[in-house]
Amino acid sequence: MASVLAELSSPGVALALPNGTYQGNAFATNSNIKVGLIGVALGNTAFIPCPCTGTNGDTLSSSVNSLTAGVGGNILNGATAISTVHTAETTTAKIVRNSSTIQALNLLNGLITADALMAVANTTATDSAVISDADGSTFANLKIAGVPVAVNVAPNTCPCRKLNPDISVM
Repeated sequence: MASVLAELSSPGVALALPNGTYQGNAFATNSNIKVGLIGVALGNTAFIPCPCTGTNGDTLSSSVNSLTAGVGGNILNGATAISTVHTAETTTAKIVRNSSTIQALNLLNGLITADALMAVANTTATDSAVISDADGSTFANLKIAGVPVAVNVAPNTCPCRKLNPDISVM
């Protein structure tokens, strides 16, 4: 590793940004439901696309002041939603961070609630690798059927198993 770092920092070795454009978008909600011949769609709310030329270090955003679906909000109810896209460049990497946050989330007439839910997608591209993660994604006071869900729940875990051990994770 030390020899690689020495070569990368040696004079005369030029590292270049990867070629290409930025892509991606952020949105708070999206849903498609089909039962028999009946279909319902909830489009992208607080949608913001990432410009192919990037944001030049700026953070672009889109927001809505309330979310409601179903009669009286019995399917979905939320106070606010904001989505952001941000790009940056270093001398060796292009970086994209897209996020979306919903405040005061209530799904399925209170079956699922959260004070806040934040989803984040981070991608860093160099001339030799593309790395993505969800660092920064979190929720506050998430409850499923009244049962609190820990913020550090392990991937592919179904906290609903406390209520019904026969529930499977897809």
